[in-house]
This record gives sequence, C-alpha cells and structure tokens, in this order.
Amino acid sequence: MKLDVQQSMLHYVGVTEKRRLTHDLAAIKAALASPATLNRTKVSTRDASALGMDAAAVVAVIQALQYPADFDKSATAHHNPRQWHDSYKPVVDQRTLYLKFTVDDEGKFLLTSFKEA
Repeated sequence: MKLDVQQSMLHYVGVTEKRRLTHDLAAIKAALASPATLNRTKVSTRDASALGMDAAAVVAVIQALQYPADFDKSATAHHNPRQWHDSYKPVVDQRTLYLKFTVDDEGKFLLTSFKEA
C-alpha cells in the first residue's frame, strides 16, 4: 500500500481511495428521493430486502445520510479507474449499514450496495 500524501489518496491493486466526497450528497439525495426515482442494482435490492427493507425504507436511509458523520470513503472501481464510488456507513436500528453510490452509464446516481457492514 502506498500513501500519496500530497493528494491524500491511497493506492493499492489498481484502486485509488480518498477520504473526501466524489459525488455531492445533496445531489444523490435529490436524485434518489422516492421509491419511483430509486435507481439501484438488483444486488442492492436483494440485499436490502434481506435486511427487511423495502424501497421506501431504503429511500429513508439515503435521505438520513449525513456528511461527514456517515461518510466512509471514495474509491475507484476495480474495472474502471475513472469511475468513483462513494461509500457510507450509517447506523440504522443499531446496525451499521454499508451503502455505495456511483454514476451509471446514463449519468444518473446509482445505489450499488446496501447491506450490513
């Protein structure tokens, strides 16, 4: 693992991490503000369902996210070093969840992970 102090980013195995937002949290909240506009992967849908959370509950968790309290990190995708994901770890009902957001091919925010951390 190599630490690049000037850019405050970590580099390892082709992935870059940073401790600041890539995507504006307010914009994510606005884009994913209702079950009808909730853009998410099948895996994140399945994992949320396994936690007993429907689309409305997922939206409620997203709307309650706080920066910097819930923010974990930004990291590039393993397959595309130009695609960034922002990760959050909010505590909901005494469980720490792991949420990850990126921008899809259409330029829309996409929830890619929603699971217990």
